[in-house]
Amino acid sequence: MANHGLISVIIPVYNGSISLHRTLDSLIPSLRAGVEVIAVNDASNDQTEQVLDAFSLQHSSLRFHIVTHVTNQGVHAARLSGVQQASGDWIGFLDADDLASPNQFQRMEEQGQIHQADIVICGSDRVSAELRLLEHKVSFPQTELICTDIFGGFCQWRFGTGAMWNKLYRTDLIRKALNREFLWRHDGIEDTLVNIGAFLSAKRVLLLADSLHQYVQNDSSLTQSASCAMGFVKIFRAYAMALSAYYVDGPEVWQRITELYQRQLCFPSYALPPGEALTTHQELLEEAVAVINEIYPMGLALLAACPPQPTFHPSFPSRSLAQLKRAFRLISQRASVRDR
Repeated sequence: MANHGLISVIIPVYNGSISLHRTLDSLIPSLRAGVEVIAVNDASNDQTEQVLDAFSLQHSSLRFHIVTHVTNQGVHAARLSGVQQASGDWIGFLDADDLASPNQFQRMEEQGQIHQADIVICGSDRVSAELRLLEHKVSFPQTELICTDIFGGFCQWRFGTGAMWNKLYRTDLIRKALNREFLWRHDGIEDTLVNIGAFLSAKRVLLLADSLHQYVQNDSSLTQSASCAMGFVKIFRAYAMALSAYYVDGPEVWQRITELYQRQLCFPSYALPPGEALTTHQELLEEAVAVINEIYPMGLALLAACPPQPTFHPSFPSRSLAQLKRAFRLISQRASVRDR
């Protein structure tokens, strides 16, 4: 019989009152099973505080805690605040508009203990606001324990997305990863940055065939993904931040990180409009170029090269690669003019 430890689940919330009721309700079975849930209200200005207070009052006998930020600090800081308050041996995360299956975290912890894993990853389904299945966002054909080339596998997207919401971590491991310092605030790109550190440290990763998480597709997330140019800029800056944060880990790690972002920048969702559209983001791009050039100049060339076929995202449109190369030419031209 496995020796079960306490699980802590962190929910960062900013203006999430519309969807938060359903997310919290999905965790009631876990709370009743003894899971600790910590909601971090990141200075919301909607009804989030009232929703959290009402849920806490209704379930006062359960391990539900609220942490409140006076000023908005972003998802990364909210998660860090939650982890600092957590008492579990294992830590998981859930976004304020997604849903956990009744036994998601208990099942992941049970299998993690049996296999002595450091990170457990489950399947995730993308569903509509009405909870209609749209696609299997992350899925594994069978339960499998990975003990070799873990960081390489993560950088090649063999384990699904870089998100944190379908993973359960040993507490010491995720605390260390979350405590890395990053150059800039990084809303929307923080998961992969943190997971780089987590998968660098992990010795055993368990992939579960079970689909236990629901990623709810809503109008807000569709709107956020609409600007390919801004998406490109965010990922490009994330690459610079990753090199800076993991600089001390050396050239082999820089090369793996480059491979990770090289693949990500070629995903269809980052297919760029004509390169000139990036001129509105010139300052942000040049700031990132300066960081990359200081640490790993070769990375700029590698990002624009055609990557090997990925495992998780099986196809890149050739136009994405052409657009990516145009973008780099634009960045180089701007930087050259500035340096004269």
